Amino acid sequence: MEGWCSGLWRIVLLLICGSKGVLCLLKWSGDDQLILERKNSDDKTKNKREKKFSPIHFVCTTQALTMTTESNTIATAMHMFSISIFFGCSTWVSFVAGIVMFKTLPRHVFGKLQSKLFPAFFQFTSLTLIIAILTLVFGLNQEWTSTSVLLVSSSLFFQLLNLVWLEPVTTKIMFERHILERSLKTGHEVGTLTPDTALARENKDLKAITRRFGMWHGMSATGTLIAWGCVAYHMFLFFC
Repeated sequence: MEGWCSGLWRIVLLLICGSKGVLCLLKWSGDDQLILERKNSDDKTKNKREKKFSPIHFVCTTQALTMTTESNTIATAMHMFSISIFFGCSTWVSFVAGIVMFKTLPRHVFGKLQSKLFPAFFQFTSLTLIIAILTLVFGLNQEWTSTSVLLVSSSLFFQLLNLVWLEPVTTKIMFERHILERSLKTGHEVGTLTPDTALARENKDLKAITRRFGMWHGMSATGTLIAWGCVAYHMFLFFC
């Protein structure tokens, strides 16, 4: 009789708990005492809850991802074009055009042409480097302290240094040298810096100004090569 009552009591408790939607765990102890552990139905409902599909949320998310991908593609393309234009221009001017013109034109003609070419070269290449930096930072989300940004920024620094200081000073000394050379009946040589007359070769003033020109021209050329090297290394990191 006692066992039947305890069993009936279990059934009644299960029916009551089930009608309220509460999970019940019944344990029967050795002393025939009933232990009831109840868990809140809200927690059960929360654990079983599933997110409903939202067409609007899906469309907005897809559109945002598409726009982000397109922005990155445009930024990458702009960066590739700008950095490649700089590298191509620097390579051509430093290793091809300058050497060919020096070996082809009279020295004074070559110098006058370079005095017009280099300011435009430094202005144009500085613009391409600025575009490259902006696309790296704001288009491709690279930090200002990242290796690529620092390399391109270093290249821009040397180009601007040449634009506002090294190249103007070098050109000024060159024209002073031209004036002295014309008075000594020289400067028409092709492919050489050495005057073809003994009088010009032994002139102390010409020797002094030639040394000064060589020093400033060397600093300008070194800055151009450093800028070229920084971008070359950046291109290796970026494309490889």
